[in-house]
Amino acid sequence: MSDADPSAGRFARRLLESPIGRSFLGICRDEGSQDRTPTERQVDTWAVEACADASPHQPGYATDSDTDLISARPPPWLDDPRWTAGLDRDRQTWVTRSERPPAESAFDFDGRPFGDMAVKPRRALWTSTRTGALPWGWLTYLRSGADPLPPPWHVWWLDVAPDARVYEIDSPAAWALLCGRYPAEFEADSVQPDWTAVSVDWDAVHLPVGGLLTTQQVPVTTQSGRRCELRGWDAESTVWLRWCFTEVTWLADVNG
Repeated sequence: MSDADPSAGRFARRLLESPIGRSFLGICRDEGSQDRTPTERQVDTWAVEACADASPHQPGYATDSDTDLISARPPPWLDDPRWTAGLDRDRQTWVTRSERPPAESAFDFDGRPFGDMAVKPRRALWTSTRTGALPWGWLTYLRSGADPLPPPWHVWWLDVAPDARVYEIDSPAAWALLCGRYPAEFEADSVQPDWTAVSVDWDAVHLPVGGLLTTQQVPVTTQSGRRCELRGWDAESTVWLRWCFTEVTWLADVNG
């Protein structure tokens, strides 16, 4: 990317506007990745760690910017478009502690709100994109996230139908647009998506790693002037509002 490219540094600037993004940049700095491009696995893992570090439930949580991060030159690899790319339909995995494979007959969508701290449907099927053989970001969350679950974990590959309609949350603006089009009352003067209404037009909603880093915990305003904020996703993931898979294949058992 040339110095004259007006998009250079744009994603890095958006990271600085997000508490999770700033935490992620701090991890990148500590890992010495200023000029060395990390692997997708590393980025997914660091993103989950950044969510945990920037959680408002952590002792000493603060939203102040890190002046060292602001003054530092952003790593050039941050502007790689893959961090905000659309869903990779060939690499979707489902992780479960049960040995039973996912099945359409067991799919059970409940569009009611999950709760105040996690803006998501009460019940749905979630996938995460594998990097290499496994979905490392999701496994990192299961090991050390806000709601860890002990192994073993069973990983299944789900082949996504080519006509599945997937909404992309690649920025705070995309989240505000989703909330504005399908508003459901939330807190005072705030809205979140009405997931049942979303499911009429969309089969799934995907949060790429770049969307996670720039959007979660960032208050934004819909076109109608109402506040909305993505909370509690904590990893690159896709929530499925209906069954859209043509094949299910076992990938691996992870014991630790």
